[in-house]
Amino acid sequence: MSNLAYTNPNVSSIGINYINEYFEAFLGSKSTNTANNYIIDINTYFKEIFDKEAEHVTIEDIESTKSIHAYRFYSYLKHDANNGKGYKNASIKRKINAVKSFYKFLRVDHKMVNAHIFDNLELDSEELVVNV
Repeated sequence: MSNLAYTNPNVSSIGINYINEYFEAFLGSKSTNTANNYIIDINTYFKEIFDKEAEHVTIEDIESTKSIHAYRFYSYLKHDANNGKGYKNASIKRKINAVKSFYKFLRVDHKMVNAHIFDNLELDSEELVVNV
């Protein structure tokens, strides 16, 4: 028996390729610091929501996300991240906007990606509000 992992040819991995394309197409116009932070934020989202590294996240994973996942990520950022202290609202907004932007980028080629999962979070308010 081989030690190689089975790869299902019917499952499309988002992996590093989409993140690299996103980095070049969209983040290339941003400052290096902003671009690097967006990549970290997207990877944090993958780890928290899918419990996977970027190279193991599939398009099917992304397509399966719902607004409850957005709320779970928000809750993680607000209460559990940053060694249990949570982040301030400005940091939470940037992290969520990074993921929203990535979803919009993916939606161009993958129409089943829901680019609106964060719409119930009011990111423009002083205090973040979750509409349920």
